[in-house]
Amino acid sequence: MRRAQWLLLPIFALAVGCASGSSDRPPHTAPPPSSGELAYYEAVNLGTRFVAERGYTDVQLEGAEQLNANIWRIRFGTGPDGVLHLYYDGVQKTIIKAEEIQGLRGRPVTVPLIPTPKTP
Repeated sequence: MRRAQWLLLPIFALAVGCASGSSDRPPHTAPPPSSGELAYYEAVNLGTRFVAERGYTDVQLEGAEQLNANIWRIRFGTGPDGVLHLYYDGVQKTIIKAEEIQGLRGRPVTVPLIPTPKTP
């Protein structure tokens, strides 16, 4: 019986040592961003630098949308009725096209959710 206690002592000591050990790793790490999130941030960052380097003033980022697997469209408002669309290629990591459109904005229109029946 005494010998069995001596055999269990190292196992108990190891278990206690492992339980009280500290780790440098934070307890809850955030998962890394997905490739889509990375491409979004790259597109927005490059688009923001593009407009700043070309002297656009009073522009506001209105959003970015993925058009296909590698192409993103970044939309900036350029004033009361204009927009600037930048097209970002995620493979080449560059702006491949820029188009400024004037007169594109309008007022919101209220549309009924249920269409009214037409009378003959």
